[in-house]
Amino acid sequence: MENIRIGMIGGGFIGREHARSLRLMKPFFGERVKLVGIADLNEKMAAEVAKEFEFEYYTTDPQRVLNDDSINTIFSCVPTIEHEKIVESVTRQGKALFLEKPFAVSHEIASKMSAQITQSKIPCQVGFVLRFTPLYHVLRDELQKRGEESEIMTFILRDDQKFPVGGSEHAHFTSWRGDVKQAGAGVLVEHGIHDIDIVEWFFGPIKSVKAERKNFAGVPGIEDYIRCEITFASGLSAVMVHLWHDIEAHQAIRHFEFFFKKAFITLDGYGNEGFTVRDNSAYHTYNQEDVAKRCKQLNFFPELLHRIDVVPFSDYYAIQDYAFLKGLLNNEPLEPGMNDGFRAYSIVMACYHSANNNGIEVNVNSFIV
Repeated sequence: MENIRIGMIGGGFIGREHARSLRLMKPFFGERVKLVGIADLNEKMAAEVAKEFEFEYYTTDPQRVLNDDSINTIFSCVPTIEHEKIVESVTRQGKALFLEKPFAVSHEIASKMSAQITQSKIPCQVGFVLRFTPLYHVLRDELQKRGEESEIMTFILRDDQKFPVGGSEHAHFTSWRGDVKQAGAGVLVEHGIHDIDIVEWFFGPIKSVKAERKNFAGVPGIEDYIRCEITFASGLSAVMVHLWHDIEAHQAIRHFEFFFKKAFITLDGYGNEGFTVRDNSAYHTYNQEDVAKRCKQLNFFPELLHRIDVVPFSDYYAIQDYAFLKGLLNNEPLEPGMNDGFRAYSIVMACYHSANNNGIEVNVNSFIV
C-alpha cells in the first residue's frame, strides 16, 4: 500500500485510544498516513475526536466514512454487535481493516465474518494489544528460557477489572457493555479474550477447556465472573479467573503466576510494571530499565525504543497501531490476523459451552471450523 487514508467508525473509549495512537504515530510515516474521517452516532463525541486528533472531517453517518473513496483503511471501534455490518462493507470494497475485539455477538456471526475476511483477502489486523506490550515480549522470552531449564508445572492467572460501564469519570464511559444484545456476553468475551490469545502466544494451542461462570451484579446475560481450566496440546494445564467488580480504589490488574520445577515467575499489571523471578540462586525483579534492555536484545521495534519522548514505554496501543501502519505500507502480513481472532473467539465460546453444561470438558477444535 503506497499511502494510508484512515476512516474510523466509533469515537468511544477504544476509538479515542486508537485516534490518539494514530496521531502520535503518523509523523513516523510523513505524508503517507492521513486521518480522514471519524463517524459516531453521538455528534458531540465525533466532533471532539476529530478536533483533538486532527481528522479532516466528522459525521454521524458511518456510511459516509465507509463509502468515502478517498479512504482505503477502516478502524472498526464500535459496540460488538456493529462490527458485522462494517466487515460486510469493508470486504465488499476491498479496504484494509483494523478490527477491534470482541467482534461478534455469536459464534455463527463470527464464523461468517472470518470467512468474509479470508475470502476477500483484505489486510486485516485484530486488536489483541497485549502482543505489542514490551513487557510481554520480554516475559515470553523469559518463559521460553526457563522452560528449557526445567519443566513448567502450571500457571495461574487472575484478570480483574472494574465493571466497564460508567459515567464521564470512568474510562469506559459508554453503557453498551452492560447490554447483552450489543455485547453478546460479559467479562470473558469482552476482556478475557486478550488472555486466551496471549497464553496461546506463550505456550501454543489450547486443546480443551472446562469452565464455570457466575453473575454477581445481576446484569442479564453479562457474566462478571468466570473460572476456566485449560489444557494445552503440550499437556500443560492451568487456571484462569476473570472477573468484573465494583471497587473504586482497585480499577484493574492482571496477575500471573508461572510455576516451573526450578523457577517461579510473577507479574502484576498491564504495561510497564515489570515481573519477578525466583529460582534456586536468586530473587530478581525485572524493572522498566531491565525490560528496555531485553527489548533491545530481542529487536523489539528498535526504531521506537529510543523515542521514549514520543512513545512512552508502556504505550502499547501506540506500538500496536504503528505495527499495523508499518505492515500495510510494507505489504507485510498483519499479526494477529483474523485467523488468530476467530480462534480466540472460538475458545471463548467453548468456555461458555462448558459453563452452560455443568463444567463439562470441551475440545476446542469442535468450535474451530
